Amino acid sequence: MPKLWEPYDLPVIGIAGESDSGKTMWGLTASPDCLDFNVPPPTLVWDTEGSSASYVGLLNFDRIDLAKRVARYKKKYGNLDMFIQWREEAFSLEAGKYQVCMLDTISEIEDGLQAYVRMHPGEFGYTSGQFAKMDSLVWTAMKAEWKRLLMDVACKCESLVTTMHMMYKWKGRIATTQRVPKGKETIRHVTSLYLVLSRALQPGVRQLTNYPSGTYEKGRLLRINPATGKPEPLLPPHTPNASPDGIRQYFLKPPDFSNLKPDEQARPIQELSEDDRLAIRAGIAKDEDSKARADLEKAELEREKMDEKSVNDLRDKVLAKVSLNEAKVILKTRYAVSRLEQLTHSQAADLGGHIGTLGN
Repeated sequence: MPKLWEPYDLPVIGIAGESDSGKTMWGLTASPDCLDFNVPPPTLVWDTEGSSASYVGLLNFDRIDLAKRVARYKKKYGNLDMFIQWREEAFSLEAGKYQVCMLDTISEIEDGLQAYVRMHPGEFGYTSGQFAKMDSLVWTAMKAEWKRLLMDVACKCESLVTTMHMMYKWKGRIATTQRVPKGKETIRHVTSLYLVLSRALQPGVRQLTNYPSGTYEKGRLLRINPATGKPEPLLPPHTPNASPDGIRQYFLKPPDFSNLKPDEQARPIQELSEDDRLAIRAGIAKDEDSKARADLEKAELEREKMDEKSVNDLRDKVLAKVSLNEAKVILKTRYAVSRLEQLTHSQAADLGGHIGTLGN
């Protein structure tokens, strides 16, 4: 069986795009054997939102409906359950069975992974207290684990295709006109090819083709131009035929960067419509309201300090276990306070539990 992307290797591929841009079809047709039902299915898709269901029987692939798998043993499930199910499927995957594996889409799995990491700090070399104090540690652990899992699957097939939806890019709390892929930067870091697909030539006009165009966002695909002796990308800024077969054609005949065709040049950023702007302003207002409520609840909790008797009882409990200097160190390092009176009720309960474990 020939390599998928001869003579290059694409271990991890990122495919982003709006709804109906062709993300799922891209992954399902990455293998040239996608229409040959006389051979074993060359592609496995882990489906998180049902996108590939309509192609069953039309293309040669195996499909795992993660939601249905989870629903067999849980009536109520969330992204955490979806992640755990996918991880089990990925661990048990037979190396070399498929040319292409696809995770369609990654959002549910990334969200589930984030929840899993927060719930199991010990697995990643941290404590719950460290995670509570420094949220950056959660993201560090999550990114490392996400990369490990992605590369583990990529080692078992020729290409792991990951798909992503789009969202507006934000600067602070202000939405820009730019549409960008969802997902953590980890995907960009590990991909050899990253495309943003589109079927629109201009707003409101659809292409009369069965393949999408695409913007080459990032990749490690370079060649040495024999005429200049300098490295240059294998794909143009915009690929008029960004289907898997279209990408393979560019590998055989790279673009002439000294004379790019009009449809190979970079696409301008589309402006927001007035409806889009109204929707964004509504979203900002909702976010601000949610933040205000959260700040109010946090302030209420902070005001719920312990009464004098509770403070005295806790002091006696603490000093029965540790010295005064040791107690001060615990307060400073564990809760960032200097006196017992500054603890909230929940912190006091945590301190009581912590002190109870000392000396055991």
